[in-house]
Amino acid sequence: MRLLLSILVLVLLLGACRDVNEKPHVADSENGLVEPPRASLVAFQKINMTDPVTGLKVLSCLVPDTWQTQTQTWWTHADYLEPFKQSLLIVNPIDSAERIQLYPTLSYFTSTNQSGIGPDSSIADPTILIRTPQLCNTAVDAIRDYLIPAFRPGIRDVRFKELVPLSSIDLMDENGKPFGKETGMVRVAYLLHDQMVEEAFFATLSKRFVTVDRYNTHCRWHIEAAVSCRSHEGFLDEQLRNLQTTLGTMRYDIDWTLKLNAVLNDIQPHADGLTADVLQASIRTSATDPREAKGVYQSFQRRLSRTARAYIKYQPMLATYAEQSGALVELPDGFTVAWKNSSDRYVLSDSITYRPPADDVSWYEIKLNQSRQGDYTVHGATSDDEEFQEEINKM
Repeated sequence: MRLLLSILVLVLLLGACRDVNEKPHVADSENGLVEPPRASLVAFQKINMTDPVTGLKVLSCLVPDTWQTQTQTWWTHADYLEPFKQSLLIVNPIDSAERIQLYPTLSYFTSTNQSGIGPDSSIADPTILIRTPQLCNTAVDAIRDYLIPAFRPGIRDVRFKELVPLSSIDLMDENGKPFGKETGMVRVAYLLHDQMVEEAFFATLSKRFVTVDRYNTHCRWHIEAAVSCRSHEGFLDEQLRNLQTTLGTMRYDIDWTLKLNAVLNDIQPHADGLTADVLQASIRTSATDPREAKGVYQSFQRRLSRTARAYIKYQPMLATYAEQSGALVELPDGFTVAWKNSSDRYVLSDSITYRPPADDVSWYEIKLNQSRQGDYTVHGATSDDEEFQEEINKM
């Protein structure tokens, strides 16, 4: 009897000595699943996307450490408004159901002079201008009726869990003509390889109308800045945190924005008849003016920031940290300490005593910037001009 009592006491003591940072499992009442504890240690690594045609770095961002990435870029003469397209796929090599994806812009043209049925919703070719008599109404419609069928063809047992309009804004294009942008989110569950997964899609719908005889008879519209994250059903929030970190740290390269801006200006006179030869010649010969760098970069980066803010505010999961350089970076919230090394790797931990393992790169701790919490903007400086750095950090 004494032996049994001793064993019972030992078991109770061992149970009381569990890691104080261990999170209890939480039941998901909707799906009957059990939520795993949030990871107590997460890491991200900076990656760059490069355009092989120009040899320029397009943009950089943080992705989950050890995940595999695949990038692709296109130059297409089919759409003079969006001649450059890009995509990024980020996959967990241990579990391919977990992925983050950035999609290339899809371009459409609608005219009152067109007739017949709309385009096949399975079209996912960024190199063409899809002509259709059907004008998409909202960003949510664009995601549900075009984006998902195009990039997830043949998915089974689809259930739409959320359809959420996020933001709407009226802007002016480069010619001073009005055009509209709105963002939306669609959250779905579907069967993938005999297991249910959940995926959240975000996208921006932009419309540019052409007025003929005082009537809007033509419209160029785009499904742009589309992204998604996927995980096993019931476990998507952790993946949203990763997606938001990628979006919140995404910033263009200043030389790239100058080049793209120069090409856009150069091909503008060929809007009604842009050919592949004209576009390629423009890419090779269009001149950039370094004096325009500050304004051009800020213009492109603000657009990126505006979109990231709209997507992140669906369910904010980021906190703002200040690096030694003074630059601000958006990382997942809820962690006790954060570290960065000289190879642009970031590690966050729940433990206040955590220190990254010693290796051949230097590490330093980065601190929460309390004055910026809840702002959810894209930050980062890419110029030696201190005034420019300060302006970018304020965006």
